[in-house]
Amino acid sequence: MSVTLLAYDTRRREIHTIKILPHPEASSHIFGLLTGSEDGTIICHLYITSQSGRASRRFIEVGTHIGGTAVRSLCLFPELAGGGLGIAASNHRSYILISAGAKEVIMAWRIEWMQNTDCNLSSEEHPWEIKTTFLAAMGRMDKRDVSKTWNTEKKSIIGSKTSDQRCMAIVGFVPLCSRGDTYPSGHCVALTAMSEGSLTVIILDSARKSDDTFGRMLPVAELRYHVRPILSLATIAVPVDTQLNNSVILACSGATNGEIGIWNLTELSEFVLRANTHGFGNNLDNPRVIKKPVTSIPLAHHSGVNSLALAHGPSGLPGRFIISSGGDDQSLRVTLLSVDRAFTSRSQKALSVSVIMLRTLVIDFAHGSSIKGVWMNHEGMVATTSNDQRLRVWAVHDDGSSELSIESFAGSFVESPEPEALDACSIFHGKNVLRVVVAGRGIQIHDLI
Repeated sequence: MSVTLLAYDTRRREIHTIKILPHPEASSHIFGLLTGSEDGTIICHLYITSQSGRASRRFIEVGTHIGGTAVRSLCLFPELAGGGLGIAASNHRSYILISAGAKEVIMAWRIEWMQNTDCNLSSEEHPWEIKTTFLAAMGRMDKRDVSKTWNTEKKSIIGSKTSDQRCMAIVGFVPLCSRGDTYPSGHCVALTAMSEGSLTVIILDSARKSDDTFGRMLPVAELRYHVRPILSLATIAVPVDTQLNNSVILACSGATNGEIGIWNLTELSEFVLRANTHGFGNNLDNPRVIKKPVTSIPLAHHSGVNSLALAHGPSGLPGRFIISSGGDDQSLRVTLLSVDRAFTSRSQKALSVSVIMLRTLVIDFAHGSSIKGVWMNHEGMVATTSNDQRLRVWAVHDDGSSELSIESFAGSFVESPEPEALDACSIFHGKNVLRVVVAGRGIQIHDLI
């Protein structure tokens, strides 16, 4: 195994989040990187290799956050049933990009690969281009004053404290349909993590009818359990039978006190799916409040859970999934879990969902400083990056029982100062390659061969 540097962005923009935009043909000749920065800009970095082998880069500005507020998190998922839930989607051309950050700003775009039919293949042009379409936005630009009283021995002092909430993380997905059905274009689901410890479920109406008519973002539920700010989120659909007809949609949230919560979003997802066909009616007037996760892992880390990743177990057995997490305590935690969904015999509707922890591995001092980014795929590959400016790649082995093991097999120095995020995807370049990108004050791209 080797890690090879492909490119480095010398502009040193302070980048908080990065996502790979896969090419629809799984080609290494063109791919995109979507970045969100402190200055509020969202940029698509397009890397192109021409027919003659000449490499070039183009920068396409997707948009800017309302008021220039900082972009803290991006999520990117294919615009098809199960997109964003860990279901493979090869050769797909349309994606939904959702960003979140300061002032509770949330914005959404459609990102599409467009084929240039007028391209001359003998020239330096490339037959693929990127099209971006703004869909919807929401935010709170006004500051909310909250009165607070401090009691002293002599008198009470009335002060003013400004509330300035931020969206710390965001994930999104397209609800699953019955097996074989095609999901009609319309509604997606976004889950946002707030700096005051709550989670908000938002429906994104992604149907844009004209340049003057945009989509909408509609809050439908609040998940209130964490007592500290939430730093990280991840979602997954876990099949609970061998025929893959029934799946449970789970979300994972990590907070600054080291606690991880696991939430069941299956019912909310089904509600969105029904509403996409029949309309929402008056069901959005009073958003639901859910105060209990399926289960929680207290003190998963000794301090903040900076990054989370969810994947199916490498064994491929139904009902099993893995949580990988990294935190300020420099440790990498990998937990194998099992999910079970009980049904009634008459209606075959879910009664309850239970999640059981089967095995946990903790690698203390996996890095020499706070772990900022964790990525994982269904083959058991885990990538991590840290403030110590290192990229490390691990392999998780699941033998189908309750046994679990992990080993480190690759690593590299990261030239981008202050690494904050990473993403990865598989490409084909004569052989299977894992492409890993790390972002901080700049971008660095590695190929794991």
